[in-house]
Amino acid sequence: MSINVSNEAVSADTVFINGNIYTQDTNLPRASSVACKDGRILAVGKEEGMTGIINDTTSVIDLDGKYVFPGFIDAHSSTILEVFRNTYLEVDPIWDLDTVLGEITNYCDTISDGETAFIYGFHESILKDYVTHEEKSKLLDEIETDCPIIALGIDGIHIWLNSIATEIVKTTCEDADIQVPSLLFILEALMVFDTDELRDKIEEEEERLTDKGITTIFNYASPICFDKLYCNAILERVGDSCPPKKGFYGSLYINCPLDTDVLLSILEYQNTFTGDLNDLMNYNFIKIEAGGPESLSFFSQDELNKLCLSVADKGYNIHIDALDKETLIKTYTVFDTLRSKGYLKNTLVIASDIKLTQEELMKYRYADTFCTTFSSDTLNNSVFSHSANIKQAIDHLTCNAAAIIGESNNLGSIEKGKIANFTVFTENLFDCTLKTFSRLHAEMVITGGQVIYDAEEENMNEMFNLLINMQM
Repeated sequence: MSINVSNEAVSADTVFINGNIYTQDTNLPRASSVACKDGRILAVGKEEGMTGIINDTTSVIDLDGKYVFPGFIDAHSSTILEVFRNTYLEVDPIWDLDTVLGEITNYCDTISDGETAFIYGFHESILKDYVTHEEKSKLLDEIETDCPIIALGIDGIHIWLNSIATEIVKTTCEDADIQVPSLLFILEALMVFDTDELRDKIEEEEERLTDKGITTIFNYASPICFDKLYCNAILERVGDSCPPKKGFYGSLYINCPLDTDVLLSILEYQNTFTGDLNDLMNYNFIKIEAGGPESLSFFSQDELNKLCLSVADKGYNIHIDALDKETLIKTYTVFDTLRSKGYLKNTLVIASDIKLTQEELMKYRYADTFCTTFSSDTLNNSVFSHSANIKQAIDHLTCNAAAIIGESNNLGSIEKGKIANFTVFTENLFDCTLKTFSRLHAEMVITGGQVIYDAEEENMNEMFNLLINMQM
């Protein structure tokens, strides 16, 4: 038994008792009770050891034998892209120009007259033979002249407009006396997104993640304009006394070499997105996707070195998806260089389905200080498909995920001092198959020591509302 409470008079805000707790702490793998104070874990152990920290103000919650795990962390998907998923035509960055234009043509046939056609994901290289804005616009004008078309590149920077969209933006800029419009201004001018609809989708996505037991998310691969709109919506909800229910770790997605001054300016701008919610939301990662089919995301060793050194020097963490072996070797090389230069606090993550041999790894002095994981994908198609057994899946969702986001000191296990995030099931996950686990619904979700979701309570409320409606 481990309680680890100091001798000072201290009382818990909440104590969860009578649970089957899998802590992911090798020093105390199992427990039956956990106490929380000020959002963090005060003590872990057995019920009888908690009596000294329970007083009249302590809330005691009986888990009734339910199975408790550290709050799940989704470190392999993009929540923001999920929120925006059905608001645009998604094109694959490996498609050539003719394929992209064909897909846009088909998409424009499905939208209402006057509605803006929004496309996302093309690789800017498909327009390399078209220099001027007019030349590029003409390609889209051949598809549609009555409705605005705006296409956003996979890098989140390059935009491609048809003539009617260009004229709308110009007129809106003149009315607002704006010389150089931001991407957000352009999207607003073309009325691409509905704010109320966006907030509803954020709530739906939060409910979906809560149902899976997710308490923390690492977002990647969404364009910066989506990030800004998402964070704006979250801040508006906070203003309406609806705080975020999950920890949020954002990243800047990069798939091509950028000027370092421009890159650092974007990172500085991105860090303004979360307002006063830095304790719950932050942007301290860059997410680089490099290599892959036809080397569309090619980085030379020098380019990768320069980029990584510039952001590491500012304290950012670096996550590289290496899509081929050549890029994987470049990634190990640059990370080893960073460690040798004294960048020991930055979290360095290598995501790849390719593995180096032990002989190859011996070339890198600091290889054991890098986090390694599989290539990024959506939750159900990555964590479970990359797990050989239940233990691996749980590790991927807890301690491994905490390491990936650089938060092993705060998340990933149920230990004194860590953030009190827990995921609770009625079933013992270790008695499930991976397929069953992937489909399970959380019974209870606790973040910062507070119950944010209780399936039993939700079912009772639904039953109560049903009875009331039947009587009306």
